[in-house]
Amino acid sequence: MFKEWMVKGRPVMWPLLVCSLWAVACIFERAIYWWQERRRMNLAEVGLFLEHLRRGRLKEALRAGHASQNPILKTLVSSLVHGDKTLDDALELETAKTSEQFWKTLSGLDTAITLAPLLGIFGTVTGIIRSFNLLGTMSITDPQAVSTGIAEALITTAAGLAIAMPSVIFYNIFSARAEKSTFQLERYAREFKILYRQAVERRTEVPHEVNA
Repeated sequence: MFKEWMVKGRPVMWPLLVCSLWAVACIFERAIYWWQERRRMNLAEVGLFLEHLRRGRLKEALRAGHASQNPILKTLVSSLVHGDKTLDDALELETAKTSEQFWKTLSGLDTAITLAPLLGIFGTVTGIIRSFNLLGTMSITDPQAVSTGIAEALITTAAGLAIAMPSVIFYNIFSARAEKSTFQLERYAREFKILYRQAVERRTEVPHEVNA
């Protein structure tokens, strides 16, 4: 069936095939990424980290943050490397870097969603043009020759839609997950900034780990 469609769909089927492979690659990459992140993004661990800060236990908080693989904690602790005076800018920078990973490859999937139906329409146009050209040939005696152009039009349209429709579903799933994670990260970043400064103010000496 696949080989038959590739033949009947003519040249437009090849860029559609590339488009479908690209969409599958993007979906597979995001699925693996979020599967791994779901295991690492333990919100209870983030809560414990912030509780340490809330109680002024800077050493315990930083020790937990450095030892964790949680992307939220890694982002918060990484901002301290630049020093206390630049915490606002450093936290904004680290948050943006982590958030960028949430959206990675989604632009590629969006391109596949947009391009696939356009290629299908292009195949429809070329197939109809071919059919009309054959109808305009006075010597044509075989109606099956005209049907090849119609088959090209229908197959390329179906292929384009078949690529775009499931891709839209996955795009929306991954976008929603990225938006939720970005919101959580920014909320925890704001809370971290407040609690960290309060914890520092309550101590007469900043722990060595802060400037490490």
